[in-house]
Amino acid sequence: MDNWIWFAAAVATALIVGGCRTTDASAVDYKQLISEGATLVDVRSDEEFAQGSLEGAVHVPHDQAATRLDAFGAKDEPVVLFCRAGGRAGRVKKLLESEGWTQVYNAGGLSDLQ
Repeated sequence: MDNWIWFAAAVATALIVGGCRTTDASAVDYKQLISEGATLVDVRSDEEFAQGSLEGAVHVPHDQAATRLDAFGAKDEPVVLFCRAGGRAGRVKKLLESEGWTQVYNAGGLSDLQ
């Protein structure tokens, strides 16, 4: 009987942990998405953006995202977000998804895309 309890706990843990993933970064080719027309958005601060960004990136600081939803393009088109390390992009991703965007990708940090 104890073995079944341990087995059930292991299965439940695997389902919970596996279900928490948002996107498998290794399976997404962000550069290809961008070259195919995805909206590329830098969600870093004004100061960080002034130090340099990626060519073609739209700048929407993460703390302004909720009031600048029009800058992210059509809700059914891909949006690739980045910041310094991925945390702020992750928060904006959740916001966009809650507002109906269906193809939002957190590409992590600027250095991940360079």
